[in-house]
Amino acid sequence: MKASECVLDDAQHIAGYTKDLAESMSFIQVEYGHAELTACWDGFVDTSDAYEQNFTTKYKICMAFAEALSEYIEYLEPTLTS
Repeated sequence: MKASECVLDDAQHIAGYTKDLAESMSFIQVEYGHAELTACWDGFVDTSDAYEQNFTTKYKICMAFAEALSEYIEYLEPTLTS
C-alpha cells in the first residue's frame, strides 16, 4: 500500500486512538496552523511514494507520519526556544 492511498482525514481519525500521532499533529496545527499540517502530510506522502515505500496498513502509514512529524518538531525546536 502506498502512502497516497491514505488521506489526512484518515490520519486525523487514527490520531484519536494513537497518542504519538495525536500529539504531533496537534502541536503542528496549534503552533503553525492547518495549512502547515497539510503541507507536512503532502510532503510525507510525496516523499514516501517517490521512494516507493510500501506499508501494510493505513495505521502503519500514520505511524510513519507521526515519526516524521516528531523529527520535524525536533528540527524546529531551536526556533521555538529563541
